[in-house]
Amino acid sequence: MNLLHRLLWVLVLFPWLDVFFRSYLPGFVSSLWDEMFIVVILFFVWLYKRHESRALVIPTGIRWPFYAFLFFCVGSIVIHVVPLAVSIDAMRVVFQSMFFILLTMYTLEEERRVDQFMNLLIVSTVLISFYGMYEYAFKVESTRWEHTKDKDNFRIISIMSNPNALAGYLNMMLAFTTALVLFLKDKKLKLIYLVASLPIMVALMLTFSRGAWIAFVAMGIFYIWVWNKKWLLALPVLGAIAPFVMPAAVTSRFMKLFDKNYYKMSSEYGRISFWQEAIDKIYENPISG
Repeated sequence: MNLLHRLLWVLVLFPWLDVFFRSYLPGFVSSLWDEMFIVVILFFVWLYKRHESRALVIPTGIRWPFYAFLFFCVGSIVIHVVPLAVSIDAMRVVFQSMFFILLTMYTLEEERRVDQFMNLLIVSTVLISFYGMYEYAFKVESTRWEHTKDKDNFRIISIMSNPNALAGYLNMMLAFTTALVLFLKDKKLKLIYLVASLPIMVALMLTFSRGAWIAFVAMGIFYIWVWNKKWLLALPVLGAIAPFVMPAAVTSRFMKLFDKNYYKMSSEYGRISFWQEAIDKIYENPISG
């Protein structure tokens, strides 16, 4: 195993390392360690792969949309459509995860190593999920998140910084485990990954992140479409019975999306107002808006 492959195991333990560094290292180092790590791993990808005839390839179908998206992101920094710190943070959120995924898929070329990587990643996520469930059961307060922000629900963060960050991570892992459950041929492995998916799904529910819930449903519909379109006929039935079988707190949280008071509040200083302002900027200046 070369140094590049050893560095990839840092990605497996990334959430655990991140909470450790942010808890025990000086603020300057702890806030920059992930950027420093990605620079290091990019260097070693170049070092080990520079003599290969192939290069990182973005699929043709998404290449130009990707370039266009990158152009407008850079443009938002240069033109200062929003404050500089906000632009840079937004680019970190979007492109850092893209880099990690590309580097991982590009570097893990042996099937055995891919299996090891994914299995350890899933075990790590299950542990994160169990800690989140413990956190919810005993209402464990965290110094990294003010739980009183959401008066109606106790939202878990596990070892992450906030519920939405945890929900995004869990959704990413469910994208893998759900695919393995549906598309693997080995029934024993399908059962193992199904069991692993259950605590991750419970933890996702306890984040009370409505956007993540909607994303998970959309992902599920896509996978079912690819796996067996006939099962799409069951979706209306599942949608009809969901309000009666889901916990009341989950149903109540989701139904607030349709509450008039919530809509008014969001339109004044919430997500709807942010999106409306963005649409107005695009309308005023289509090129740099």
